[in-house]
Amino acid sequence: MYVTLGATPETEPLTSKARNLIFSKPNLCDGYKSEMDELSSLRLRVAELEQRNALVLEKEARHRGFIETSHDWFWEIDNQGLIVYSSPAVEKILGYRPHELLGKQGFELMHQEERDRVKEILRRHIAQKAGWRNLLTRWPHKGGGWRYLESRSVPVIDEQGALSGFRGVDRDITERMRVEVKLSASERFNRNITEGSNDCIKILDLEGRLRYLSEAGQRQLHIKDMEPFLNLSYKAFWSGSDKDESLRAISAALAGGKGRFTGYAATVDGEPRW
Repeated sequence: MYVTLGATPETEPLTSKARNLIFSKPNLCDGYKSEMDELSSLRLRVAELEQRNALVLEKEARHRGFIETSHDWFWEIDNQGLIVYSSPAVEKILGYRPHELLGKQGFELMHQEERDRVKEILRRHIAQKAGWRNLLTRWPHKGGGWRYLESRSVPVIDEQGALSGFRGVDRDITERMRVEVKLSASERFNRNITEGSNDCIKILDLEGRLRYLSEAGQRQLHIKDMEPFLNLSYKAFWSGSDKDESLRAISAALAGGKGRFTGYAATVDGEPRW
């Protein structure tokens, strides 16, 4: 339907002529409509791409902000092991500014023994096109000393399916390693004391369950296999009023004091002991 607004006797012939032209040449209108539809479709596609690109840029900005403010060292290497990206955290961890490491192979900074081990690990993972997890490495600090890092990574695969490198993150666990070394030394020291003593030395957990009995204690109680006794409640070794005394001694120890009592405890074959 065609509606002419404001038609006058003077404009009516022109309007009629235009209407006749449209009806006589419908392809002209169809072609114009097709071009308009295509243009609208392109505009919609461009708007969708712009929106998607904005979301990608926003996500990248958030990701970059997280990486650059993280205390962990984020890095990327190529398939030759050359560092192509290093986050700012590396300066706090190893003393190097990010640009000082670019183009270098990380294991060149390591001790010779560590270098050979890491080179072999990298070679295997390149062949497998697979990343690694919880890899412990030891790095020299630029200012002196050593840092222990726990490393994990993922492979970077290009469109042709070839390995182009690895992206990963290293966490500084130096302090944790120092604590573990001290604990290990303390445990060895305590073990030497307990194993060199002729006393029946027991270690209980906070619930009062037996976790350790010295070799001298095992001999005194004629215990040949500790497995059935581990994790037993300490009071199970006593009877009568001695059970209550044992509980009071444990309570005193939990409160930071010393618990002492004298009680009767038979060996596994019934021989009396006090």
